[in-house]
Amino acid sequence: MLKLVLGGSGSGKTSYLYAQLARRAAEGQRSILLVPEQFTSSTEGRIYRELGDGGSGFVESFSFTSLAERILSEEGGAAIQTLTDAGRVTLVRRALEELQDNVQFYHRHRHSAAFCQLAAETIDELKSAGLTGEDFARLAEGCGPESGRLGEVALIYEGYETLLQQTGMDPSDRIELAAARLEAALAEGRTPAFLEGRAVFIDEFDTFNAPKQRLMGAMLAALPEVTVALCDDGAPAVPGDLGLFSGAKAVASRLKQLARKNGAEVAAPLVLREDLRHKDAPGLAALEQLLASGRCEAPAAPAQEIRLFAAPSREEEARAAAGAIRRLMAQGVRCGRIAVVCRDLDRYRAAVRYEFRMADIPLWCDEATTPAFSAPAAAVTALLAQGKSVRDMLDMALDGFAPDVLDTSAAVYRCDCSEERVQRMLRSLGRKEVERLRDEDPHAEVDCQFCDKVHTFTAQELQTLIDGIKDAKKQQ
Repeated sequence: MLKLVLGGSGSGKTSYLYAQLARRAAEGQRSILLVPEQFTSSTEGRIYRELGDGGSGFVESFSFTSLAERILSEEGGAAIQTLTDAGRVTLVRRALEELQDNVQFYHRHRHSAAFCQLAAETIDELKSAGLTGEDFARLAEGCGPESGRLGEVALIYEGYETLLQQTGMDPSDRIELAAARLEAALAEGRTPAFLEGRAVFIDEFDTFNAPKQRLMGAMLAALPEVTVALCDDGAPAVPGDLGLFSGAKAVASRLKQLARKNGAEVAAPLVLREDLRHKDAPGLAALEQLLASGRCEAPAAPAQEIRLFAAPSREEEARAAAGAIRRLMAQGVRCGRIAVVCRDLDRYRAAVRYEFRMADIPLWCDEATTPAFSAPAAAVTALLAQGKSVRDMLDMALDGFAPDVLDTSAAVYRCDCSEERVQRMLRSLGRKEVERLRDEDPHAEVDCQFCDKVHTFTAQELQTLIDGIKDAKKQQ
């Protein structure tokens, strides 16, 4: 059975899971707590603190990676040689060398360690999405001018996989292998001994990649109860919603589908709405409510935990923040537990850095590193804000030269998406995926990620696509 525990940040989801672990331990039942890799050490400590000597012995904590290794150690596969990061880069280089003339765009990069490392990371991302080299090659066909380059990436991926079969195993494949071993055990009518009768509780995740979903599917089929905590307000999902909890709602929907696919029941979700984190700070509770919904109930008394400082300038704001932080540091609060939020970091960065340096406060500044925030982009943006035209910028850049303008054309925003291209994309997903779309929604919608145009397909149109995929396979 799949149980979902939903609630906003600070609503007590983790506390609820630990209460369930404690209850099961008191009844002599064993449980598994799954958390991200970076939380495994602190989780072990909390299990001991919350459940004590006796209760903590009934709970084992794992990450998906360590759980996969435990399954492989019992079901076979743990001894298979796994490539290191350096080994993966070397294998990409070998794949490029063996492809030779089949790769035109990227063949010259085979001696570049940086390129081979980037290609290995790309392959890892494709594996996380559940895409094979063949899948990616089909998707690449409908990508217009970039089809050639993406097709070569698919070739490199397929060559990497071929060499991998002769060498060992990619680290990202171990969770897939563990899922396959668990599925094989279920097909034989048995469950690995260490999983027998255990309930699984999953916390601190905001998404699950394809290998983790497969392993979760096998656990849902094998175990009596799988409970997942998600940061979600519990409100119904709205198509096209891109709000604060939209990602968690999509994950919850996918988990429900996964449970039904594996024959597991789906319990009604438990929604925790109380703000436990700020139960002793009504002002902060009201502020969080205001930020989340745009409205809040005013606290009965003035909020002592919120202080307003009317600063005449950004420099004075930064100086006031630095003074407040110094007082907290004097009380023993660690700097790593203090955050400073600015309305516009670009405008406050210089003042904050200067005042914090003067107050001897260590500062880690979250800065955007995408091309849109690079120095050239910032310069162009500033010139456009001053009313400069493209011709003005060219004259400034080519100062001292005498360029001849041969032609000009207007720049327009245009997307070449069409119903035919979307149909090709849907066909590339394969028959089973299109059938799933048909069964889930009689009016499936596909959003173009470039122009936001919505392409709608009825159940009959999806069935026509499915029939076309079947006919194409027969002809092959």
